[in-house]
Amino acid sequence: YVARAQVSEALVLMSGAKTGVAEYAMVKDAFPASNGDAGLEASIVGKYVASVEVGANGVITATFGGDAHTNLIGGELFLTPDKSGDGAITWTCAPAGAVAAAVPTAYIPSSCK
Repeated sequence: YVARAQVSEALVLMSGAKTGVAEYAMVKDAFPASNGDAGLEASIVGKYVASVEVGANGVITATFGGDAHTNLIGGELFLTPDKSGDGAITWTCAPAGAVAAAVPTAYIPSSCK
């Protein structure tokens, strides 16, 4: 239960980044590659989240810090945008391909799977 609540903190912090990525994509017709490109602060942190970063292709990554649940420390949660449909951006909670540091699926809310 504790780990799932901490993952929820990451999703809340990532929601602001989603807005920045979406706005950039609407204006530039491409995804940003950094927090700066998306109009975000360079450092986005929380109590359990060490960083939230926008990377290549607009993928948002939240990395859990040392105060997080033991099973989350150093783990990463991903939000990957897709604009291939009718122009609207859809989000998935995983990167393309498997990532060793990904947060275990058991801790990800069902709305994000």
